[in-house]
Parts: sequence; structure tokens; C-alpha cells
Amino acid sequence: MSLLENRVNEIIASDFRCFNSAYECTQFIRGELFFYVDSLLTLQSQTSREDLQAILNFIEVVFKMILRWYRLIPSYT
Repeated sequence: MSLLENRVNEIIASDFRCFNSAYECTQFIRGELFFYVDSLLTLQSQTSREDLQAILNFIEVVFKMILRWYRLIPSYT
């Protein structure tokens, strides 16, 4: 498992409480995570068949994080 995938799993497990500030959270999601997801989705012609399963696994973890956030929203409103 990649370091980024581990980080996303940590975020899910901690219910987004692993960040020191809202700024750190948004910098990770809008910066680093966005960069990697965007790259994986747009560089399809350079992706080998062997890498496809790892990419799909990572995208699945990202979707789990998004779903976790949606489940947490009512507790913040």
C-alpha cells in the first residue's frame, strides 16, 4: 500500500480528526490528494495493465474517504 493510501486510511479511521487545523485538511485534500487523483485519471494512456489494479484500489479508498465525510456532515450542522 502506498504512503498516500495509508494517509487516506488514517483520515477515514480518525474521522478527519488527524489534522491539526482546517487549513491542513484543505491543503491535503485540495492540494496533494487532488493532484494525485487528477493525474491518475488523466494519464490513462501511460498506465500499464499491471498498474490498473493498484490505481483502482487507491481510487476506491478515496471514495471511502468521501463517503465518510458525507456521513459526518450531519454532526457538524
